[in-house]
Amino acid sequence: MKKIAFALFLLILLCAMVVVGFYYVTQRGVLAKEVSLYNPEESTPAISKILKINESNLLLDTLKSTDKIQTIPPRFHLRLILQVKYRIDITKTYPIYINPYTGEGCIEKGLLNKSYYTLSKETMDYILPANNVSLLEEGSNSTSFLVDTELYSALKDSLEYFGGEPELSDNTTTYNLSISGDSGILVQYKLLVDMETQKAYAHMFNGYYSISDTVSKVLFSLENIYNNYKEVMQPYPNILLSPGNVKTPTSITRYWTRINPAGEALAEETTESTGAVIESLVPGQKITANYTPEQKPDGLILYEERDGEAFTEYDLLNEDVFIPEFEGTLNYILKAIYEHSTYPDSYGTISLNYSFTINLPTAATVYYKEARPGDVLAFSVDYSDPGESFSLESNIGTFKSDFRPYGDSLIMYMPINWWTAPKDYSATIYKNNGETKEVFAEYTITVLPDDFVTVYQQLVVSDELAKKADPVNTANDYVLVREAKSHSNETSYLDGLFIMPLTGDFGTSYAQTRYINGENPYRHSGLDIDGDTGDPIIADNRGKIVFAGALVRTGNTVIIDHGMELFSSFLHMSELGVSVGDFVEKGDLIGKVGSTGFSTGPHLHWSITLHGNYMSPLWLVENEIVPD
Repeated sequence: MKKIAFALFLLILLCAMVVVGFYYVTQRGVLAKEVSLYNPEESTPAISKILKINESNLLLDTLKSTDKIQTIPPRFHLRLILQVKYRIDITKTYPIYINPYTGEGCIEKGLLNKSYYTLSKETMDYILPANNVSLLEEGSNSTSFLVDTELYSALKDSLEYFGGEPELSDNTTTYNLSISGDSGILVQYKLLVDMETQKAYAHMFNGYYSISDTVSKVLFSLENIYNNYKEVMQPYPNILLSPGNVKTPTSITRYWTRINPAGEALAEETTESTGAVIESLVPGQKITANYTPEQKPDGLILYEERDGEAFTEYDLLNEDVFIPEFEGTLNYILKAIYEHSTYPDSYGTISLNYSFTINLPTAATVYYKEARPGDVLAFSVDYSDPGESFSLESNIGTFKSDFRPYGDSLIMYMPINWWTAPKDYSATIYKNNGETKEVFAEYTITVLPDDFVTVYQQLVVSDELAKKADPVNTANDYVLVREAKSHSNETSYLDGLFIMPLTGDFGTSYAQTRYINGENPYRHSGLDIDGDTGDPIIADNRGKIVFAGALVRTGNTVIIDHGMELFSSFLHMSELGVSVGDFVEKGDLIGKVGSTGFSTGPHLHWSITLHGNYMSPLWLVENEIVPD
């Protein structure tokens, strides 16, 4: 009996050892020599990994899993087969159930009953490697873009089953997420990206999964998703220039910085050409910028260019600006400045370029319709076309003259002679067409009475001084002065108002009638200004020196050509400070006070002529010939 009992014990022990051995072999992978993985439902397995044992530790580890679960989770719908060949010449297969959407899996094993054990993340990454992950916006014509596999791994790990449909804003974009790898298995599901809440959800076969905020921020920072996000949540401010009617800019340049949901500052520079047609504007229209109150810029600078040259700039937030009276190409650059402190998520500058052509009708202007003898009248023709010419005729002294270029205009100076009687006169501007002409504009000019004075002086002069006033002795003076004034610059040199050439008391006034010793009445051609010998005399306006020398009657004399038949003369100097051909600016030194020529004491005789007529110097000091 003892022998039988011992034999039975040995048999039982042997069976137990066989069972335990078989368990460790088949349930723990002991003595495995080759491992393979395949999909039994495909004739050509999508997964086919056949590795020697020292190369397949992760697959073999699936048999060592001890994290037991009661049953296969409902979402684990894809079945693979793990096949193990053992050194004891047996082959065993183990079903593996996976959820390819979340990358989760479990393995089925057991001797008597089926048992299920979850697989580690490392094992699942080995079974279903995500070598290619791409996103494609649903319904768009754009191409898909790749997603970093590390981001996909983080996304997969952050998925949390949500169940029912989440509440999404109207600004939600859907993307198709596709994952494939060496296995050849293609996994697809949808990502719902809510721009307003900056939250993302995954929509799979069994419902919705939420994605963590951390991973969502990274998703929103992907270029393709962020491009959609910034259009909705960080759009460029909408600003337009509005001179009269809203005009389309010819181009828009943006230097812009945005802060993406991941906190990264992304700077960009873009130029967008609109191809807008240049439009015509009307001078006098107010220029404003259109924008919503919430998009008001911190600074708004308007740069103005005329015919391609910088002209001026305006602070459009704080000053009124109007379309100028200008003909040609008018360019505006509207620079809107949005500061970081006001717009922390999206800030920078936007420059809008506008180009307009202004074609103004040709127009004539007379600057003074009332005048007194000695005044200068000016007429202008503005916005004439190239090649057009104009002339003026008036019954004031039967005056005739052509218009000359003056800046962007044509202009003509007309003298009111000191003998002109007070009444109404006519002035007609003609447009010349070859040998014919047509009336372009007509004006009535009212000449008011003069206020000249008449004096009677008893003056005793020496024979030598009287000889200097003798017409015979001074005939050559007339010739020299006439020759100096025979040529005048075609255009004006003038720089605004005339200035006094000398500071001092006035002596004999302009056009004053003098009787000397009761005889020989005459009008004084200019203005006498008292001074001491050697006092500096300065140029009354810009011009070219056409005479600088000694004359019998007027002594040391300087004549300045101001252009368009307008001349200034300075007489009786003690010294000359300029030479013929010099160009002087207003205020330059031209000589010194003296008493040379026919003079009874040191003073300056200052006279101005226009087309041979003596004009009032003081009127020119007080009035611009062509007002701004």
